[in-house]
Amino acid sequence: MNLESLRDLLLLEILRRIPAAEEGRVACVGGPSYRRVDWGGRALAYLRLHRKSAPRVRVDVTGWFGPVKDPGARPCAGGSATLWVSNEGELDSVVELLAGLISGRSAEASKHEEDEDAGDRHVQPKWKGEA
Repeated sequence: MNLESLRDLLLLEILRRIPAAEEGRVACVGGPSYRRVDWGGRALAYLRLHRKSAPRVRVDVTGWFGPVKDPGARPCAGGSATLWVSNEGELDSVVELLAGLISGRSAEASKHEEDEDAGDRHVQPKWKGEA
């Protein structure tokens, strides 16, 4: 399988298995050199072709969804990480990792909303000190 087909298959698997994931818009002059995966209106990952020493698909995961906890990931700045896909057998692990990041982010957002709702129900006493 060539690299373009592997990248396209990875994108299709992500879109098929992660609810609300969609292909993001890539704005560049000429043809885009990568594909973008969005979730919740934010970039989740960028899928690039890496043709140098070992041909493979490079998956740059953004730091917005939390740190990537995978032994095969190379950490980058801002909590982002890079994953590599060399064959079809590695697609599942990448899709599962991305799905886990999203579910972790969703759980964090839900907890934050619950905390805010709970705060609305409790009236905080006004400060009685002197200025």
